[in-house]
Amino acid sequence: MSVPITLFVDRSLGRSEVPNALRAAGWSVEAHDDHFPQDAEDVAWLPAVSARCWIVLTKDGRIRRNHLEVQALINSGAAVFILTAAGLRGEDMARILVHAMSAVSRTVATRARPFIATISGDGRISVVKGGERKGGVKR
Repeated sequence: MSVPITLFVDRSLGRSEVPNALRAAGWSVEAHDDHFPQDAEDVAWLPAVSARCWIVLTKDGRIRRNHLEVQALINSGAAVFILTAAGLRGEDMARILVHAMSAVSRTVATRARPFIATISGDGRISVVKGGERKGGVKR
C-alpha cells in the first residue's frame, strides 16, 4: 500500500546528498534549509511542516526525548522518522533511507498521526510513540 507523500529532510541529514538521493529515487522532497533558517528550533518548524502534511526525516534522536519537542510534535500531528544508525556518511544515510522508503510509505498509510518511528541501519521501521493502527488491530 503506497500513498503519495512529501518528505521533509531535516538539517541533521545534510543539505544535499540525502535530499538529492531521495529525489533521484522518485520521492517528493523538501529540504529544511529551503524553508527555515539553519538555526530554527524544532518547536518552530515542526508545526509548519506538519500543517503541510509533510513526513519528517531526521537523525536527531533528541526530538523524541525533549519534552517541548514531543509536545510540538503531538500538538501538530506530525509523522517523524528518526534514522538511528550513528556515525554514517551522507551517502550511507541516503542509501538506508532510499531503501526504507517503501516501509515509510506503508507506515504513513497504516498509522494515525502523530507518531515517532525509528529507521534502523538496515531500514527496518519501528513505531516508538503514538501511531495507532488505522482501522484497528492488524490481524
